[in-house]
Amino acid sequence: MQFHSSALAAVAFLVLSAEARWHYSCTCHNGGSYIWRITSNACSSYNSYIFQTWPDSQNSVRYDTPSGRVSHRFPKRCAIMAYGVLRNELSAHIWNQCTSVGPGGNVIDGDTMERLCKETAQEGFPCANNNAHTCFAAPDSVSSWCD
Repeated sequence: MQFHSSALAAVAFLVLSAEARWHYSCTCHNGGSYIWRITSNACSSYNSYIFQTWPDSQNSVRYDTPSGRVSHRFPKRCAIMAYGVLRNELSAHIWNQCTSVGPGGNVIDGDTMERLCKETAQEGFPCANNNAHTCFAAPDSVSSWCD
């Protein structure tokens, strides 16, 4: 019996999918309200988490100010690659970022993001009315919303 690489890739994808909720972007909410100050701090924490677990994937996500979302750092380069740019025109790091499915790749683990939103709320984040002050939120009321 001969296995094909595409069949093995499909099995690997299903295993990864069963272990996490993968998304392209996420935000942090307190109750039903989006809180950018929690989201941006959780994004920094997500990058630290990624670096500790997968050192070659440091800074794979970013806080996108216009959208207010945590998203994959290399979406334009990945989109260009999808339209036929050859692999040798991209660095190996960017190639890996665009083609990997899972941690540090082109998706965000929603479960990890939710945990980091809750931790940020509990540890403190800049208050809306005065960045010099620290605000807190009950972790039970904090969640991540991802797509």
